[in-house]
Amino acid sequence: MANLEKKSVKRKKLESEDNVIKLPFSTKNQEKTEILLDNSILRQLYDIDPSGELLTSLCSILNEQTSGFEKNFETFLSSNKYELLMKESHKLKSSFGSLGLISLQEICKCVELECKKNESDIDKSILKNQLTLFKKIYSPSMDLLGISLNGFKYEKKAS
Repeated sequence: MANLEKKSVKRKKLESEDNVIKLPFSTKNQEKTEILLDNSILRQLYDIDPSGELLTSLCSILNEQTSGFEKNFETFLSSNKYELLMKESHKLKSSFGSLGLISLQEICKCVELECKKNESDIDKSILKNQLTLFKKIYSPSMDLLGISLNGFKYEKKAS
């Protein structure tokens, strides 16, 4: 079961705000979830740098950071290197959060918390499920981010 369905009070608060874009998403086995993007974070970044260069730079850094994540995840998981997986997930959790990619941030948070447990208590099935979910929503999440970024560029040109 996806960790995205078990949300904290903070997430529930976000759901009631207008700045979170929700994209309903179903996996191949018909598991329903949402891809969430906090638009207010993008707006704040554009307020800091209206040229969009900061956002472009952050997206480039994120692409570099995520390029080997899936392979590293599988390698660390199969070799029981949970501390390395935890560190990588922590780093990406912050990066996804800095761009408002809530769903991907939550996946990384779940992986990080699972890897912090004693090795004998770690549930590999949870980690495998989170990797599967990551693989399924990463591209649509980045597409949603791109659409939002283009919307901001269009908004800035129009005003």
